[in-house]
This record gives sequence, structure tokens and C-alpha cells, in this order.
Amino acid sequence: MTKLRETISVSMTKILSFFTRDRDELMKQPMFTPFKVIDGVFVGGIVMVKDTDWEMHPSGDETLTLLSGRIDIVFLEGGREVTSSLHPSQSCIVPKGVWHRQVVLAESKLIFQTYGTDTQHRKYQPQA
Repeated sequence: MTKLRETISVSMTKILSFFTRDRDELMKQPMFTPFKVIDGVFVGGIVMVKDTDWEMHPSGDETLTLLSGRIDIVFLEGGREVTSSLHPSQSCIVPKGVWHRQVVLAESKLIFQTYGTDTQHRKYQPQA
């Protein structure tokens, strides 16, 4: 006899607010697949329609895989911005502790795997 797993109801609003605190820009970009936390890794898919602010993951690397569209990943290295273009079917590893942001060149579908729930954010301020 197969034993069925117990199912429970959860408040996705509460869960999303925990993982997206200080991440207002993400709430305006629809998730195309439900996110999950697997062994401390935040995994999900998002439709990118606008540029993001700076973020940094102090607990571990982040993997970004582009399914469609085109985005640039901008890294802050030694006080200067370094840009890497991401095209469909390409992945990029953002090292632990590196500030980065995404520049959306065309509407894009992106899968992300982010270790930890302690992501830090700060507003992008274009230099004059």
C-alpha cells in the first residue's frame, strides 16, 4: 500500500513577502514558474521586463540561465561596472558577495538559483 504525503495549505503572500522583502521590483515582474526553496537554494523563473537594482548574495553563488530574450548582467568589480551579455540557453554564475544587476535588452525569461535568503539590495543610481 502506498502512503500518500500529507498536504497543507500555505499563504503564498506571506512566503513571497519573506523572500521578496526589499525587492519591490520583482513583484512587478511575473513569475512564470512557482519558486521553491530546495536545501537552502531559492529557485524560480521570472519574466524580465525591466532593469533591476543592485543585489548581492553573501551566503553563496547565484546561477542565472536565460531561456529567451536578452539581458546584460552588470557586475560591480573594484568600483567599476563590468558587463556580460547573456543570450538564450546561456548561464552565468554570479560569485558570492559580488554586487550585480540586470539590464533588460528584450523581454526575457530567466531561471535563477540563489543560495540563501539574506540577499542585500540597493538602488541603482545612474552616474551623471
